[in-house]
Amino acid sequence: MKRDGDKASIQVALASGTVLQVATALDAMVAEISDLVLERAELKGALRLAIQGRLLKPAQTLAAAGVRHGDTLSAVVVPRFRLFSTDSAFAVLKADGSVVAWGKGDAGGYIPDEIEADLAGDVLEVFANNSSFAAMKTDGSVVVWGAAETGGEVPVAKRELLKTGVKQVFATFRAFAVLKEDGSVVCWGLSESGGDASRVSEQLRSGVVDLRAAGRSFAALKEDGSVLSWGAVDSRGVQHELQGCCRLFANREAFAALKTGGKLITWGDPDRGGESSAVRGKLERDVEEVFASQYSRAFAALKTNGELVIWGGTGLDHSGAGGQFGGDAKAVSEQLQSGVKEVFCNTRAFAALKSNGDVVTWGHPRYGGDCANVQEELRNVRTIFPNPRLFAALRSDGSLITWGRASSGGDSSTVKAQLRSGVQSAVANKYTWSGCLYDGCDDFAFAALKTGGEVVTWGPLARGGGGNEEVKEQLQSGVLEICATSSAFAAVKLHDVVTWGDISMPRDVRAKLLDEAPKGTGKLTSKGRFMLDAGKGKGEFGPKGPWKGTTGAFMDAAWKGKGKVGMRELSEDDRLGARARSRTPANRSSKLE
Repeated sequence: MKRDGDKASIQVALASGTVLQVATALDAMVAEISDLVLERAELKGALRLAIQGRLLKPAQTLAAAGVRHGDTLSAVVVPRFRLFSTDSAFAVLKADGSVVAWGKGDAGGYIPDEIEADLAGDVLEVFANNSSFAAMKTDGSVVVWGAAETGGEVPVAKRELLKTGVKQVFATFRAFAVLKEDGSVVCWGLSESGGDASRVSEQLRSGVVDLRAAGRSFAALKEDGSVLSWGAVDSRGVQHELQGCCRLFANREAFAALKTGGKLITWGDPDRGGESSAVRGKLERDVEEVFASQYSRAFAALKTNGELVIWGGTGLDHSGAGGQFGGDAKAVSEQLQSGVKEVFCNTRAFAALKSNGDVVTWGHPRYGGDCANVQEELRNVRTIFPNPRLFAALRSDGSLITWGRASSGGDSSTVKAQLRSGVQSAVANKYTWSGCLYDGCDDFAFAALKTGGEVVTWGPLARGGGGNEEVKEQLQSGVLEICATSSAFAAVKLHDVVTWGDISMPRDVRAKLLDEAPKGTGKLTSKGRFMLDAGKGKGEFGPKGPWKGTTGAFMDAAWKGKGKVGMRELSEDDRLGARARSRTPANRSSKLE
């Protein structure tokens, strides 16, 4: 198509290899082209467009985004909503790169006014620790909110370092660390959880290629193969051995470094796997993989010959009581000599999935270390989902088998019929590092996602395991993803997010999430100022008169002003956003050729 005035022809390449030709105008919005291609290709979700690897802002015109006649744009289908959570708050990353949050304010459920604009677009990923969020943006900057002491606020001295060049973000329970493009590391948050790296700051200025987070510590792998750690776990005792390393692993209180040749070095809390002298001979060579999690207190190492080696998991728990934490597998050692495919762990037990689909467990019996009651059912298992107090095994026929602490979902008899087929995945409440604060807080609920998007819940009512009658109808179909806090769940649907448990979504947050506009009347002046009265219900106004849809700026003002809103300057983003949202299929100026 020949260019005619500001009209042009562009190509949009999909990940499938399909290339669509689009006839459009260069003053068309990026959002309009995305919607057009999404509709034509019959894709679900949302579309992000990019040119030469650079993401385009939905509320920009093609011309403003640097698109010219004949250009080819790449398109990636992304979920309309992606969920993240701390202990007591949810955050949603929308397809347009903006973020909304709700829940407990000091756990990240409230986004301060001063950073709202920073989270209005261009966010690539969101990370969470127990009570704070960190958002990484397309320009390499990081924006944080939540509990100040756990990383929800960056110290003044480090803020400039987080404005550009961030490559990855890592989190312990109460601190964050970022790895930058130049190989340097910046960390903040609670000092005893890894937020203070002053002791090793010189070594973290360059050359770091990877980080690993334990419960309260970070470890860094450098390009020369050396390793160092800070926080609750100090690596100085084994520093001379931490050379020639290639991979890092962590559990709650200890680290393990794999060296070239398969030798494994451990350090940290001796009762939690930091001391491995009892199995040192088996860890001298041929270690292939190590299994652990931030909440486990032992390690399991898989060797090239298929043998599984276990250590750690001894001593007392936080209450001073003794217990089994998964470090002793003598009773099942013969079954772990070969054929192990993958290992899963919770706070006190392990479950090994073998290549033939059988399952072997060890650790605290009440936490899933003893599967005798369901052993005959644990055949043809495809994968295992750990809850802090139990395990759930998904079989190849789509059935889900649970065992472990009954009050934490180990007893799924009330929903057994619903779990006999069609299960795709299962999600448990988050483990709360802060400890037990009320009766039953040591119990956890489960939610299973079935084929067709149905959700099945069981476990304590107080944690979202039931009592979801208000949203039951919405959970019958169409759910794409489930996320959990320590006492609530949220489910992503194609055009909505549904919550249940003890965290509900406020009306103003839902309006932002769904781009809903408060109805009202307004007046726009020639200077680009507006006055909106959201209480009369006579229409909606934007930069060029009446329109359908409104930007977050209008919406925030309407809700916060409870109907009466004063004068405010319109930014260019407001104008472009208003224009993008006012477009409908009926008045589109772009079309597929």
